[in-house]
Amino acid sequence: GSIALLTLVKPSEIIVGLVFVFWGVGSFSDLRKKIQLLINSRRQVLLALLISFIVFLPQLIYWKLATGHWIYDSYQNPGIGLDFTTPHIFDVLFSYRKGWFLYTPIMILSLIGFVELFRRNRSIFWAITGYFALSFWIIASWTEWWYGASFSIRPMITLYIVLAIPLGYFLKSLINSKVLVRGAVLVFIVLCIGLNLFQTWQLNHYILDPYRTTKEYYWATFLKTKIPENAEMLKSVFRSFDGDDQIPHEKPYKIISLLSPKTARSEFKDSIMIGPIFSLQGEILDGNKRYPNGVKLQFRDITSLDHFWAKASVQVFIPSSYKGELPCIVMEMRRKGGAYKWQCECLDSAKVILDEWNKLEKTYLSPEVRSTRDFFKSYVWHRGEDAIIINNFIVDAFVLDKKPKTPKSTALPD
Repeated sequence: GSIALLTLVKPSEIIVGLVFVFWGVGSFSDLRKKIQLLINSRRQVLLALLISFIVFLPQLIYWKLATGHWIYDSYQNPGIGLDFTTPHIFDVLFSYRKGWFLYTPIMILSLIGFVELFRRNRSIFWAITGYFALSFWIIASWTEWWYGASFSIRPMITLYIVLAIPLGYFLKSLINSKVLVRGAVLVFIVLCIGLNLFQTWQLNHYILDPYRTTKEYYWATFLKTKIPENAEMLKSVFRSFDGDDQIPHEKPYKIISLLSPKTARSEFKDSIMIGPIFSLQGEILDGNKRYPNGVKLQFRDITSLDHFWAKASVQVFIPSSYKGELPCIVMEMRRKGGAYKWQCECLDSAKVILDEWNKLEKTYLSPEVRSTRDFFKSYVWHRGEDAIIINNFIVDAFVLDKKPKTPKSTALPD
């Protein structure tokens, strides 16, 4: 029942059952005894499973009524999910953005305590180690490994209950250590607690950025009570929550042409007739052709860093006889599971000028990609049935040429 409740709160916590199954198992002999105990207690085991099912049943019924499915995954964004073959272990542990050892260094003592736990109490070592290792792998495999605006790695908190045990064994092992060693550990613990309290205060006052902290910004604001002058430029790129992406001019971006009239895969005809009057150069779109060829490139083929900007523009000719929805420029990241950060910019019916060329533009910031093999796509989307003409479809990428340097001075402004 308790495991069922934990699973309802956080599905991955179903693995906590491993702690109870392997508790007291310190050898193969103990494992055989535990298996035999479960077999001999099969009635109690089946009763426990039945109780767990009853606890879980209201959730199953709700999913069925709300979605039509007995089991429903609410994480439907293709850009976010579990990638077990590519866990972000280094980032989770050491990243200046949220690294666990960097922002919660006291837990290093708990990991050291696993050595003492193995020596002193092997009967619970494998249960705790197995649960910790598997939980950590799941946490590190989540593609949004920084877990929002939290301090340090938020989901690691659920492991602190079991990590307190090896931490206790480590502290107990200090009893017979030299005074100098005990004193050094005590100083380390006090400093870690003080650092955590101060950095929590920094986070609450937005001195420590919950999303965009880099190595350069971390050290520029380390133990500071105000944000140093020019430190803002040291942060990682700002990703707005409203999708209003504007290319910053202070960054040293270089422009790479992803699609131009000369390199486009579309074959423009010299002249296209629409009606008895207009003879224009361009590509005709109608109900039978809604998507002209555009850009489709893997993220890693555009940049080796964490982001790029893209700017697309196209000339659109709308005849006066046109009826229907106006065309759009679409930009998206795409993978096998579908598109994510899908954005489009459409011609404004209140501003469009008929029988003339209208310029349509869209600016796009790449999201936190799930994989550098994911594709960036940009194309024109014709939503109507009547014919229009497009020309000069251009897509440029703005890529960082170098990383920002630490400001020469981090003195606080008066």
